[in-house]
Amino acid sequence: MKDKQKKVKVLDNDFYRQQVASEKQKKAHSRKLKNHRLKMRLIYGVACLVTFFCLWSVGKNLWQTHLVKQQTVTAQKNLNTVKKENEKLKIRVKQLNDNDYLEKLIRERYYYSRDNETVYNLPEDKAKSLMDSGK
Repeated sequence: MKDKQKKVKVLDNDFYRQQVASEKQKKAHSRKLKNHRLKMRLIYGVACLVTFFCLWSVGKNLWQTHLVKQQTVTAQKNLNTVKKENEKLKIRVKQLNDNDYLEKLIRERYYYSRDNETVYNLPEDKAKSLMDSGK
């Protein structure tokens, strides 16, 4: 078989050279096309990764914004509660600075009496029940 291959000679004419050049061009074009496709796939992959990262970042930021809004609402409710309590305490301070109110409070809570005064303590529950049964 080796002998037969040695016996075949390639004609070096224009047609043969043209065919060889054409095949080389086709191979070069095929190689360029493969390289181009590879580059396009790489670009597509990078674009997908960048898009995924951007969307993930936006989603994370939206979630954090949602959490901050919830914290703000909770803090606002607490602030309103504290403001109401503060107003009540300011009123209470004003009342405690008033001598008439303070005297009344001391007399009610601690059964304080003036000189020559007698304080009678009536049970409120019995008094209410007597008033209700009398009607």
